[in-house]
Amino acid sequence: MGNQELNSSPVYGPVKLSRLDTRGRRELSELVRRSADFAAQVTGYGDVHPIAQLADAIAAEMAGETAREGVALDALCKRRTGEGHIREFFTESLRDLVDVAVRALLPLTNRTAIHEYLRSEPVRVGKESHAIGVDHQKGAPHVAHVLVCSLGCCDRNLIHQMEWLLSGTHDDHSSPRANRARIAGFAAELEGALPGPLSEHLSSTFTAEARALAKVTFAIRGRHPAFMAFGIDPERFERYCFPKCVILDRMPGGRPQPSPAALSSMEVFPGDDESVITTVEAAGKYGIARCELNEPEVKVEYSALEDALLPALEERFGERAEQVSPQRLNAVAEWSLANLLGVGANIRQVRIWRFPKAERLFRAMQASDEGGEFIDADIWRTIRLSDEDALKAAFALVERAQQPWPRSCITRHRKEFEPGLVKASSARARTGLMRASLLASAAGASAHREMEIRGLRELP
Repeated sequence: MGNQELNSSPVYGPVKLSRLDTRGRRELSELVRRSADFAAQVTGYGDVHPIAQLADAIAAEMAGETAREGVALDALCKRRTGEGHIREFFTESLRDLVDVAVRALLPLTNRTAIHEYLRSEPVRVGKESHAIGVDHQKGAPHVAHVLVCSLGCCDRNLIHQMEWLLSGTHDDHSSPRANRARIAGFAAELEGALPGPLSEHLSSTFTAEARALAKVTFAIRGRHPAFMAFGIDPERFERYCFPKCVILDRMPGGRPQPSPAALSSMEVFPGDDESVITTVEAAGKYGIARCELNEPEVKVEYSALEDALLPALEERFGERAEQVSPQRLNAVAEWSLANLLGVGANIRQVRIWRFPKAERLFRAMQASDEGGEFIDADIWRTIRLSDEDALKAAFALVERAQQPWPRSCITRHRKEFEPGLVKASSARARTGLMRASLLASAAGASAHREMEIRGLRELP
């Protein structure tokens, strides 16, 4: 996870772009332009002005709270650029541009990334939509799913990749329900094979990251003048803005269900999926992945944790659990990097057991520092963090995953820009608008945090 630096006091709390003041709104536009310009230069993207204009237009809709009900490509382009012209920029290389631009927002605001956080989320879609990833089910809500990857640092999470999650739908080539004609049509339009199972989606995400990093590395080795022009240290950018550390959370997906209480027909726990773990390891990543605590039909009784739940887990994993001492957890709370992540406040309430052979960590929280009944529990699989020296990082990541911050960035984006309600006539345009929205959202979150920090500095 590496050493990090922070030049300002961290600020924790919800980000809402509608609360940006006049200066913050100007800074949002400036951050969009500068990060996009930098990314275009180091990736060789070409003319980035139309995309920067589009992202700024989306940001204005998000700040005005109108994008939550969908944005229209023609309206966004009006008086800025031709709708037909902007479609030329909706290629796979836009994915690389946005990825690098969002990462560039970190050094432009004196931040570095510590980990990546991945999960999937359901998104609303139009009632008559038959867009990519939309799988209608009679009597069920109209939803699709997106796979989201965000950069986590001390006081913000910035989404840098978001793609339609097709697993379990009729757009999944590995599904018995696969609609081959639809899949072939979307693949031709998007100029690439569509991923199916979750492992293929993750592979696509990590491949895009590796491609972006390769472009950055090539620019660094060529001593590209963009780094000096934008005041970005090339070695620090390469080292601290492309973290190998990941947190993989729940992955709901599939076709919708008639029950409003269960929108998703499937939920993959990545720590239990060997193909997912293999994909993460092949990408050179390390970190933690959430596992299913109990069989779906078994109700978890936290009050019987030590008497029943823990023995059941020992039987499931075929080994005795090793309890982690409070002293080791306190060492995590005192770790400077963990403190940047806000880890440590509730460490005295946490108890962790290890299953070394199964590479699992069982975490439970008690009601108070003095003990008492258990109020929460979950299981995480460690990925390349099993040796003694790496366990401190694993414990810190498990605690980070309990915080609302990794999830709040995704929730905010969905409230301010619902990708499923984008009004565009093609999968290519819908995907392009969704990617452009990530730059708008990340620049907005960065501007909002800087506005909050200014407010703290101005306090008497």
